[in-house]
Amino acid sequence: VGGGMQIQFMVAIDFTGSNGDPNQPGTLHYRSNNQQNEYQRAIYSVGTVLERYDSDKMIPVWGFGARIQGEVDHCFPVNFRTDPEVFGVRGIMEAYENCFGQMVLSGPTLLSQIISTAATLAMKPFTKNSQTYSILLILTDGIINDTQKTVDAIVRATALPFSIIIVGIGNADFSTMEFLDA
Repeated sequence: VGGGMQIQFMVAIDFTGSNGDPNQPGTLHYRSNNQQNEYQRAIYSVGTVLERYDSDKMIPVWGFGARIQGEVDHCFPVNFRTDPEVFGVRGIMEAYENCFGQMVLSGPTLLSQIISTAATLAMKPFTKNSQTYSILLILTDGIINDTQKTVDAIVRATALPFSIIIVGIGNADFSTMEFLDA
């Protein structure tokens, strides 16, 4: 980073039904006027650290596992625009807050498409004058349903200047995802 390398911070948020009804207190996506939910706390906690290293603060934010206009989508821009980028952590929080009226939590939890999309952005030419390292933050509440496709997407991305951080949200048993930590 000190030698001129740029960081591209990216975020993917789990909108599967296993998170519970976002209108019910106690569920993972429940939004209250006076208290952040677990997703908001994770976005803020991890996002404010990584945002400092992203020079333009333009952060692509995708959702996965929601039903949009009757179809389940496993990689959609949370801001519901053609360009998934928002400005900074504040932009992530605003897009997150505003997206619930445009989709319904569904499922299953499929990560391969999110990883492939982020990896495509990480394919920028890496030259002496243009060096970008991409970091994808995935926030999820549980078990991955496309395990082999997710592993394949990660393997395809290993040659890229690209890392994936997965943060487990809630009290689920995340030990089944430990195999991804390689």
